[in-house]
Amino acid sequence: MKHTKRDASLDVIRILATFFVMSVHFFSQIGYYEQVMAGKRMLVMTILRSFFMICVPLFLLLTGYLMSGKRLSKRYYLGIVKTLSIYLIASILHIVYKNSITPGTYTLKSGILGILRYSAANYAWYVEMYIGLFLIIPFLNLAYTGLKGQKQKLVLVFSFVAVTSITLSIAPRWWSNAYPLTYYFIGCYLKEFGIPLKRKTCLLLLPVCAVFTGFFVFYKCQGGLFRWEIWQSYSSIFSVGMAVLFFSFFAQSGKINGISHRAKGILRYLSELTFGAYLVSYIFDSTFYPKLLADAPDTIYNLKYYFILVPLVFLCAMLLSAGMNLLYQAASWAVKRGAFLVKKKSAV
Repeated sequence: MKHTKRDASLDVIRILATFFVMSVHFFSQIGYYEQVMAGKRMLVMTILRSFFMICVPLFLLLTGYLMSGKRLSKRYYLGIVKTLSIYLIASILHIVYKNSITPGTYTLKSGILGILRYSAANYAWYVEMYIGLFLIIPFLNLAYTGLKGQKQKLVLVFSFVAVTSITLSIAPRWWSNAYPLTYYFIGCYLKEFGIPLKRKTCLLLLPVCAVFTGFFVFYKCQGGLFRWEIWQSYSSIFSVGMAVLFFSFFAQSGKINGISHRAKGILRYLSELTFGAYLVSYIFDSTFYPKLLADAPDTIYNLKYYFILVPLVFLCAMLLSAGMNLLYQAASWAVKRGAFLVKKKSAV
């Protein structure tokens, strides 16, 4: 599964993962977690929610898959600049939006502190996590490449799965918070070895796993409210399995890479917008969902609005992200141009 050129299938995974993130947010916004787990509609919603929980794992698998060859260097650390810049723009947009809704929510001081504390943008927890992961990736790669052969690397992967994803009470649950490392190493392994399953098998197993997971979570919570436990989180062994199957299905797809250069260019452009779209999607969540709940407050009947609201939030967020990207590109050009002029002037 080695790729010498840009792999369009990875762009598809990133775009779909972003859509799945907004799908997970759908359940939060409509009050799913405050409803008693009973009835067929809640079961269907639980199955869907369980499947969409592969969203963050997919991003982390992509990180390991794409960055497994990164080494410690000044150039490597400069790679975080765009991520931080988009985060800064998104945070400022959130501050402006919240102040427009409730004047005085942020002052200049509290706004700056909110950006530094990752609280100004509501979905910025991922940025906080990713910065730490980014800083240690060269060292994670040294640990991975330092192992001899596929067997040792497989032991590494299973060791991390064991301490972060196994849901038995005897497992050291504290380590479940280290699940980003698990997915990162799995991504490294998939890049080098893949999995011994054909695409058709992955496609057949995926819905089976999703239905099983949904039934399991529904059974564990039946008659009460949703329970926040390891077995329904990003670190869940179920999420690990479904994410690997989904990722492998697309990563093995030769047809996607057989599309035209124009289509690949479109996928690449959309893929580049996903990070910003994820960050600003809260703005549209908080705009559209309150209107839905005012008209249709009964959660179990709101599932039909998924097919309207999630695509709408996705589209609006991608459009706003496109504007953010243009702003970043303009600022980047201005900085480079300024540096060039200063360097030219000092050389005279």
